[in-house]
Amino acid sequence: MNELERDPELDWMRAEWQSARVPPSADGAVLAAYRRRFPAVRPLRWFWLPLGAAAIAASLAVVLLQVGPGDSEYRPVGQPRIVVLSQGERP
Repeated sequence: MNELERDPELDWMRAEWQSARVPPSADGAVLAAYRRRFPAVRPLRWFWLPLGAAAIAASLAVVLLQVGPGDSEYRPVGQPRIVVLSQGERP
């Protein structure tokens, strides 16, 4: 700041200003007043989280129960057929 911008009354107030001491219990009192005014509410995501986990678990169980080890349509062939097509021949 240069001299033209300084306010002597503001300088006097800044030099003489003394704030009141804050008691150590003020933090607890302010926090208690805040909690009384705004009670703790669980976020909405905590409502949906168990439902989502249950839906995923149920989907996994359905998939695992539908696809069993013996339900495969694949049947191994004893002797595979190999057809070789040469020029102009048809099977």
